[in-house]
Amino acid sequence: MTNLNLNFKPVTDNSADAESNVKSALRKLDSTTKSNFSTMRSLAIAVCDYAYFIGTKENNKNVVPDKKDLTKSLNKIIDDMYSSNEDTDIISRLKSSTADSVRIAQLVIGENTGYIIGYRKAGRTQDTFQRVLDKDAINATTGELKNGIIQDIFVDESKTFPIEMKNGTATPRVSTHILARQAFIRDSHSLFFGDGKLNSDSMEIEDGKYTAEDKEVKSGKKKVDEPKYKTLKGSALEVAQRQDKKYTLATHEEFKITLDDILKKIDTDEGYLHLIASDKKRLEMTDTFSKLAERLVKAIKENEFEENKDKTETDSKKNGFHHQNLTDEQMNRLSA
Repeated sequence: MTNLNLNFKPVTDNSADAESNVKSALRKLDSTTKSNFSTMRSLAIAVCDYAYFIGTKENNKNVVPDKKDLTKSLNKIIDDMYSSNEDTDIISRLKSSTADSVRIAQLVIGENTGYIIGYRKAGRTQDTFQRVLDKDAINATTGELKNGIIQDIFVDESKTFPIEMKNGTATPRVSTHILARQAFIRDSHSLFFGDGKLNSDSMEIEDGKYTAEDKEVKSGKKKVDEPKYKTLKGSALEVAQRQDKKYTLATHEEFKITLDDILKKIDTDEGYLHLIASDKKRLEMTDTFSKLAERLVKAIKENEFEENKDKTETDSKKNGFHHQNLTDEQMNRLSA
């Protein structure tokens, strides 16, 4: 378990106000696309307060709330906000959108993770990504944010990966807060709250025993040369082999691998809606998946019938019968 950072200062005064902010951010998300970066970060910031007040309750002993429990609590808020059957799609979309917010909240309120809520200029250009110090972001007289300033999530990356490669040399990473990238957030969360472990050089999450040459294949810089990968084992070998593989669905093996990959994607925390919600052709994707589901069910039923039919033919031959001498009606009775 990770202890709460008791120096974290909630924007709100209590859990009720924090929950109110979460609802407000969720309503904004309801009216925008899932890919709206600012809205998603606003939700994450609102969830930070909400999660902090859960963690400070007496029975929680100042420990960061568990991801599963926090997600369940947020899902209840969403369920309580909507009651009509017509809101089912909205409810599913909102629930699928909270996963990253939960990760961010755990990191921000967690102790020694390097994550903070900071300020920057509004916008999505490179010059707006720099952190603005509190004294320059807040109006000293009113205590409110200055015009053109917004809150966002910043991270001291040295807390996650202490070492970085500079000019071919492993160098201690400078301790400074920069705008948190989504991919980096996932790595940090895996390290602090998941089962991720630093590799031997402290520069990335350990994901297998790779040599320098192995890493080139993993990054796509070099194609897989099977004899050179005899040193790889388990998942490491599987990753390297798949990196260069283009699946054509031409064989049973390739077809199964593709389906397994789809199932893995659907079974993530974000779920099926996360897979398609950021796509501009969301409804088209939903229709495609629905058709796929229908055809798979039909194919399974047809396959079961064929298997029963084959079994019937085999049994008939054993008993001296031949199916071509039977009528369709007789065959159907035998197959039932």
